Amino acid sequence: MQTKRVIRSVLSLSLCLLVSGNLSAAEKHPRLFLTDQKVAEIKKAIGVEGSHHAEAFGALKSWVDTKGRQPHDPKSKNWNYERAFMGRGAAFVHVITGEKKYAELAFAVLKDVHDKPGPDKRLPDQLKTYGLAKATVGEGFALAYDWCYHAWSQAQRDYIKNVLKRSLDIWLKYGHSQLSVSRGSNWAAVCRGAELVMMLASYEEGDRAKRLKYLVGQLQQHMAIAYGPGGLSQEGIGYTGYGGIYLLEACYALAETGDDTLIKQLDKHAFWKLQMFSGTSLVTDQLKRRYLQQGVSGSAINDEGWASLTLRSVPKDQRPYFGWYYDRHMGKLAPGKPSDKYDNQRAAWVWALLCYPTDLETANPAKTLGHAHFDYKTGGFFFRNRWQDQNDILFAVFSDLANHKAWDKREATGIRLIAHGTPFFGGPSKYSGAGLHSRLLVDGKANGGKKSGKNGQNVVAESNAAGGYVIVGGGSTYKSLAVDDLQRHVLVDFSLGKDAAVLSTLDRVKSSKTHAYTWNVNLGDDKGDGGIKVAAGSEAGRQTFLLKGKNGWVKGWVLHPADARIKTGDPLQIETKGADTDIWIAMLVGNGTPPKGAITGEGLASVLKIAGQTIRFDETKNRIRLEK
Repeated sequence: MQTKRVIRSVLSLSLCLLVSGNLSAAEKHPRLFLTDQKVAEIKKAIGVEGSHHAEAFGALKSWVDTKGRQPHDPKSKNWNYERAFMGRGAAFVHVITGEKKYAELAFAVLKDVHDKPGPDKRLPDQLKTYGLAKATVGEGFALAYDWCYHAWSQAQRDYIKNVLKRSLDIWLKYGHSQLSVSRGSNWAAVCRGAELVMMLASYEEGDRAKRLKYLVGQLQQHMAIAYGPGGLSQEGIGYTGYGGIYLLEACYALAETGDDTLIKQLDKHAFWKLQMFSGTSLVTDQLKRRYLQQGVSGSAINDEGWASLTLRSVPKDQRPYFGWYYDRHMGKLAPGKPSDKYDNQRAAWVWALLCYPTDLETANPAKTLGHAHFDYKTGGFFFRNRWQDQNDILFAVFSDLANHKAWDKREATGIRLIAHGTPFFGGPSKYSGAGLHSRLLVDGKANGGKKSGKNGQNVVAESNAAGGYVIVGGGSTYKSLAVDDLQRHVLVDFSLGKDAAVLSTLDRVKSSKTHAYTWNVNLGDDKGDGGIKVAAGSEAGRQTFLLKGKNGWVKGWVLHPADARIKTGDPLQIETKGADTDIWIAMLVGNGTPPKGAITGEGLASVLKIAGQTIRFDETKNRIRLEK
């Protein structure tokens, strides 16, 4: 009888603890991403030699086994980031293999975060720690806690859980300018996204219901403000990819708990299509993937999970096409070793394993998606000739159609080009030098020192079977330079063959004052010219230029004005003077031997015959034409 009373007392106490939320056994783990069914699917796929999952898991496990307790370079200052990534990576390997040693490794490296923080001292639970660092390190604690829960002792669970609780308390006090304005900054995605994941992984939302509602609202607002329907943001593709890691993870994590609020907003932004039209395949000799540079972003995204996480957000009927791109962009059909692929930075192989469907059958998107992707809200117009290899040709032109309180660059009329593994035309990234822009300069300036605001002008954007045509306005950026009006016409045509493209720009300037105008392109990107060789020449009395990359070239003809001067170097510049002015450049992108062109006529009546085609301007229809 005494024994029964003791049992009843214990059960009664347990029930009270469960109701109050103080008994850790009430938590069911893994809660996020790794269901029994998903684990079984991944294990089966890993067993298929040479498959996506086999290669990605092999790369992850090799990294975990090799780096172990010291994933960081002891000479660096950033130790805790790598420890957080190792914690997540080792935890994932534990779940898949069932080997407890990986759970022990995950705990050990996370405990080192506080015990041996290193020079950077980037801690998730200290107020003074930089917000982006708090988010990055905290996310590693969260997923390791969720995935290693049953392999850890109660003392280990309590240690990590207390770190997470302290971190969540700190977020309530933490402030930053980019978190208190319009929520359009990538800071909102990173900080609010990571906090949400930390809360859900540790079952803290019950005691923080008000904060949970706030985080969901902030992320909803961020997506609505920051991104257009085409997935583009004013900060740039690089920052979209960086913030997207945390944003997508948070959307999926909330959905795992049965709330699809964020998924509904996410579905309004085609991040998958933006990637397909802006990202190159792995370039064999450089082991780098490049993106069309935009906003304050560089030309590279560090493959930290954005592409792999995006796989889960692609509409089901479009997944075969995104999968085709993914496989060649960084997957099993891309050049390089498995350790170079599958989102190999920050242990993001985890997302390549979780989000790539084990039954995915890919299909070439060329006929289905065409050659163009437009985001009218943000003002980005993208063109791509194919999805095959590093020799694909990608081009974009931008117009400042969105403006909110976040990082921004005046890029009305800006053009970008990546072809044959070379970023030919780049942008300024975070820097302010006029020569870093790939657009028209006025009196040597890119802007007049005043806020550009929105473009405020209608955009013409047309797509067709061969490419398309875009007209963008200069807006207030050029008004600040004392130009009354500027329209840049852009013709993009891929009809000449698999490795070629015809590109032509026509800048139509209206001004009551005389200015020095410079057709300017920043060769390579903000970090250099990428080894591009530049030469100038002439054909039929017109100036020409030739840009040579490692595997291809861009040849250009200055069709008007005839007296324009070319300055070779980085940037490449074509100069003229006037008030009302037209500047017409025709370009051919290709490989092999650049052809010569034949030019007849003068001014906008000039006709260029090149590669069996004719380029002319139709004054009546106000269009550049490419005709046989």
